[in-house]
Amino acid sequence: MSGLIEFYHRLFDSVHEGVYFMDNKKNIMHWNKSAERITGYSEADIIGSRCSGGILTHLDKNGNDICTTDCVFDKAICNCRENVGDVYIRHKDGHRVPVRIHITPVTDPQGNIVGAIEVFRENVFRSVDEELIADLKKADLIDPLTGLANQKYVEMKLRSGLEHKQKHDIPFGIILISVDDLRDIDEIFTHDIEQEVFNMVARTLESSVRSFDLVGRWGEEYFLAVISHVNQEQLVAIANKLRTTIERSFVDVREQFLLKVTLTMGATVSMAEDSVQTITGRVLYILERGKSYGHNLVFTDEDLHETESNN
Repeated sequence: MSGLIEFYHRLFDSVHEGVYFMDNKKNIMHWNKSAERITGYSEADIIGSRCSGGILTHLDKNGNDICTTDCVFDKAICNCRENVGDVYIRHKDGHRVPVRIHITPVTDPQGNIVGAIEVFRENVFRSVDEELIADLKKADLIDPLTGLANQKYVEMKLRSGLEHKQKHDIPFGIILISVDDLRDIDEIFTHDIEQEVFNMVARTLESSVRSFDLVGRWGEEYFLAVISHVNQEQLVAIANKLRTTIERSFVDVREQFLLKVTLTMGATVSMAEDSVQTITGRVLYILERGKSYGHNLVFTDEDLHETESNN
């Protein structure tokens, strides 16, 4: 029997997808090599822990924690059938990874459910085109610190969006993103920890937007997301998804404690008369006004007009 178990372990380790098995108490009993590659967590980190213990924490497309409210494991067990979905799981480095999961109940010879197996793979629609990235680096369009589009590339995307807006009346929006208390993190900890936080936010933002949207570096302290084909309501929904996804992510500081951060955002939709300067100037003003009301929020044109009309 031990030889058969060893065979299945080697078999699971040979597949490209991440695979792990949970017993009916949600204890993780097996964790394959691809699961380690995708998440950064080793077998030693995971085996014996509970999937509901907060290590992986599945988020849905809106950034909601489904492990506590809509558990895919419980659904598979209760319905006794495979459950499939697109979620974001937590990487050991803190950022979020988009994956497609398949959870299937496992039964013993008597037909009793003894657990479930989850197979997951990186979302193919978010996969990185390495050749494209190499070309962008050659053209000096990639920020070397975060690997995101740099400001030059973001400005090109904005000009393209404004041209489409003027010619075809196709709207788009932008979100200017500030990491709350970033300078305090630098002062309390170290510059290296501040950079880890900044990179965690960068990677999570990049993996959380749609494949045809763009997130890039803007100045020294900001990120700017260019969101295609949206109205104000849709833009706010996407911004709040990004905000809550970061809120549920973290940086593991020297394996001693988890450092969580929040984002404050300004959001605006393009106007017919906009230029790169006017739309980015407007969103910066919106963000700065939003910061005066607190942290961990999304502030928009409508919020700005409402507050200014009340003053």
